[in-house]
Order: sequence, then C-alpha cells, then structure tokens
Amino acid sequence: MISPNQVIFGPDPGLESALTHLDPDLALTRWAEMEPAQKKALWGDPSAQDPLDVFARLGEYNQFSRLVRPVRAGKGKELLFRELCQVKPEMVTKAYVHLPFCKSRCLYCGFYMARPEPGLVDNYLDLLLKELSDKRSMLAGLSFDALYLGGGTPSDLNPSQMKRLFKGIVSSLNLKPGAEITLEGRLKGFGPDRLETALELGVNRFSFGVQSFDTDLRRFLGRRLDRNRIKQKLAQIKTRSAKPVCIDLIAGLPGQSMELWQRDLTEFAELGLDGLSLYPLRLSGRTPLDMALRGGLAPPVPEARGQAELCLWAGDFLNTLGWRRLDLVHWKKGEQERCLYEKRQREKGRIFGFGWGANSDLGKLRQVNHIAPGSYRALVEKGVQPVMVWLEQPGHYRLINRVADQLNHGFLNPAGLGIKSRSAQSKISALIESVTGPWLSQGLLQKTPQGLALSKPGWFFAPNLIQGLFDLLDLARPAQRPQRPVAPPRHFSLFMAQRAPLDCNQKEKPGHV
Repeated sequence: MISPNQVIFGPDPGLESALTHLDPDLALTRWAEMEPAQKKALWGDPSAQDPLDVFARLGEYNQFSRLVRPVRAGKGKELLFRELCQVKPEMVTKAYVHLPFCKSRCLYCGFYMARPEPGLVDNYLDLLLKELSDKRSMLAGLSFDALYLGGGTPSDLNPSQMKRLFKGIVSSLNLKPGAEITLEGRLKGFGPDRLETALELGVNRFSFGVQSFDTDLRRFLGRRLDRNRIKQKLAQIKTRSAKPVCIDLIAGLPGQSMELWQRDLTEFAELGLDGLSLYPLRLSGRTPLDMALRGGLAPPVPEARGQAELCLWAGDFLNTLGWRRLDLVHWKKGEQERCLYEKRQREKGRIFGFGWGANSDLGKLRQVNHIAPGSYRALVEKGVQPVMVWLEQPGHYRLINRVADQLNHGFLNPAGLGIKSRSAQSKISALIESVTGPWLSQGLLQKTPQGLALSKPGWFFAPNLIQGLFDLLDLARPAQRPQRPVAPPRHFSLFMAQRAPLDCNQKEKPGHV
C-alpha cells in the first residue's frame, strides 16, 4: 500500500505567494452559478447511486489547468531559464528521448508516425543527436535520475544505431550513477543481438507493449507474435538480462470478455515479471480502430463502466498476489522495479523531452517539440530549440500539482498541501470539499485517519477527480475564468490530423504546422 507520507508537502513560500491570487469564495459563487449539465460534465452526476455511474467516460490521464496559455518564444526561454535554476537536488530529473518509428501500426495506436525506411532513421538520429548536443551547456548543471527511450519502437534500432544514440546521449546528459535507463519496445524483432547491445550500453529496465496474450485478439489488433512466443521471449529476456522487465496490458479491447481478461492477468502473473502498466483502452477518434468501429468492422468495446469492472478485478487479483500499486496505472512486485520515469511526480519531478514531437514538463513551463518533420529539421539545423509551442501554467500550478500528486498516490489531504496560512488552508479545504463531499457519499472516496483515500472505483476514475479539482481551483482566479475545456497540446498525436507527410528532408516554414 502507498504511504500517505509520500505526498505530504511542507510549507513553501512560492505556494503561499500564488495563493494570494486565488479567491475560493469567488470559485464557490461561480460553481453555484453553473448550469447543471456543465457541472455534471466536469464533476460527475450528483444523482448517481453507483460509483461506476458517476462519470459517463473516463478522463484523460494527462490532466491540465484550462488556464494554461501559449507564450512567445522569448517568454518561454525566460521561463525555461528560471525553471532550470529552480531544479532542486531532491527532485527526480528525467529525460525522454523519442524514436518515432514503427515497422507496422497497431489498430488502437494513436502515436504511430512512420515506418523506419532505409536512411530515414539515420537521418533522424543526426537531428536528434544535434538537438541533444546543442542543449548540452544549458543542461550541464543537471544530473538525471532516469532516461526513457520511447516511441515508436526504440527496440527496432539495430545495434550500430543504438550504440550511436547512446554515445550521443551520454556525451550530452549527465546521468547519475545507477540511473534508471529504460528501453521501450515490442518483442517481435528484439533478438539476442539487440538485447546484448542494450545491456552492454547500460539499459537496466525493459518495457514491452504486450496489450493481450490472446493470439486471436493480438492478430486482430495487428500484433504478430502468438501467445506462446510472447511468453517465451519475455522469459528469455528476464533470464538473460536479470533486469526489471515490465509490460503493458489494455483493458476494454474489442471483444475482450472478462474471461479473456482474467486469463491475460493469470498468464502474466505466472511469468514472474517485475512491473505492469494497466491501461483502459483510449480512443482518440483518429485511429484505425476508431474507423473499424464506426464501420462495424470490429467488435464493440465496453463503455467506462465495463472497463472499470475489468480494472477493478485486476486490482483485486494483483493485490492478492502481493503486487504493489505505484500510481493510477503502474504496479510492481519485488524491489528491483523502481519505475522512476513512469511514476507520476509533478511537484517533485521534471521531464526534459528530446526529439520530434517530444514533451517537456518543467514546472511552470511546458514545451512541445515540433511534430512537423520539416519544421523540426529546419530549427535543429539552425541550432534553434525545435519548440512548436511554449505553454505557461497559471500561478497556482504548484497547488494543482500537489493535488495531482496526492491523488496519483491514492490520497487527498488538504492539510498536507503545504499551505501555511490557516485562513488560506481553511478556504481551500472548504472549496475542495464542495466536490469531494458528493464523491465521498457516492463511494469514489473514503475517509481514513490520514484524510481521504481513493476507493476501488475511485482509483479507476481518479483522472476525472484530478481534472475536476483542477477545474474547481481554476475558478478561483479572479482575473481569468475558464470558458470552455480547451486542452493544450500534450503530445504530437493530438495533431495527427494536421501533420504533414513524414519527410525529414522536407523544408517547411519554421513555426508552421
């Protein structure tokens, strides 16, 4: 079980200063004036008797303040310098390096960008390594706790490409001794030569997207290996590497019955792996699976309630086997798995993203690299940061980050948010209780000696609860009132409909998507 002491924050002068710009009484007034339909969309159905019926759909895992705003590059660079100066030794500093290529596209995937055509990967590595090199002096004072190679399918890099990439990374980033280094990928094509190269280069954690062990379902989704081959390869990698091996499973796939899901979890548990990420299926509206569902070419997928039933069973099953929940989606067993990169830490963590479409989460500043390959190439070649958009979070971002960190660990304790002023703490607590009260009575939260804790259904709908509290705290800003839910660009997949065809040699006007 997660200890609430992990998410109790001490007083902070910066937080106190930000709270002077919040008016909880105003937020309560605005909340009371809202139309019932809008309240229901943001904070759930107050008349629902079953906790699985409070929200009609599951919220996004990457929650945001709706008051986040784009800023010009000059302001963005100023914020970047300020945030770099505020990175503290106790923070978990993470690097994400993006490899956007896949040999094939799975039906459900919203992240697919391009096939690794001959020469294209090497061309992209040229740009990626130059971006890293150009930022070397800027990041010289930082030491990184975790490096994550994500994609795409980084495991598809051949040994020479992998060696070249790591040489550039270690010459540009200061990795701490014992830093967690994760290679993400898929099992097909990840043979002994690639595994040996990864181990030689210092990879000490592997994460594979299995999604399901069922052969028929895997083939329908575009996955190539059958059940037996998947299990065999995972066992071989675990035995040979002696490093943490983690996989993803998806709940709510087309035609996925409870019986099939239970078999997936049972077979996973028998493999003796170290980590598991459980994700409910997310449909963006733009994936091949979305089109197949609209055309009646795929079995239906469950709504939020059906997904919740699958995830609740999985949670009970893992708990009985001694697995430990790390946050909303990640589980571990044993002490070898650290999950430093993937475990959600907004207040005490910073993420620096490198590569085409990569994101950085740097406290008050978020930045998204260009998703248009021509723009990314043109800016990197000029030695300019290839940022598509700089996003400034509102002044109370520290408060909402702390709320998110608490709920990501399963707890909510307003007294532990680090608000020193008793008056301010009392008002913020009253504001939070205006929505947590109904959630408590509906069974999404439960009382404990340490404060409120997520119930089993609450763990599933935690993204909705976190976003709902963000929206409520946003209402307390006197000068800015969020009018409609407009999400900032959180990943290049949100721009798939706008992106140009992949051609790293294509020249586009920088700044144009």
